Amino acid sequence: MTSPPFDRLLAGWREKAAGLAGYSDAAAKAFAEAADDLDRELRHSAGELLNLSEAARRTGYSPDHIARLVRRGVVPNYGAEGHPKVRLGDLPRKAPTLAARRAKPYDLDADARTLVAARKAPK
Repeated sequence: MTSPPFDRLLAGWREKAAGLAGYSDAAAKAFAEAADDLDRELRHSAGELLNLSEAARRTGYSPDHIARLVRRGVVPNYGAEGHPKVRLGDLPRKAPTLAARRAKPYDLDADARTLVAARKAPK
């Protein structure tokens, strides 16, 4: 199971491979192989078994929350009772926070300069 962004990426690479087939067989083959490699890796990593700490690190949820999901049966336990293992592909993903999506870190000095310049600007 892949996520929608990767599904679109894979479809785009395969579409490019098909479109390039008549013009550059080497480029078409490269796109097709890259799509196959990515697809294979995504399927492999989705099946990877993780302990709660590693699962938390990879998803952004706490180990306690993941343990709760396992106890409630939302996420299957592939390990022993008391030592759960979960499959990466079964875990929810946390949406990135605003700070994680921000391209550059907040610059207090630049913000102050912008405010000072706005005050000095004629109205």
